[in-house]
Amino acid sequence: MAVMAPRTLLLLLSGALALT
Repeated sequence: MAVMAPRTLLLLLSGALALT
């Protein structure tokens, strides 16, 4: 989980940037 957490955050950040 420790490895999946940062990847999920990156996906959320990239998604937010795509929306803006």
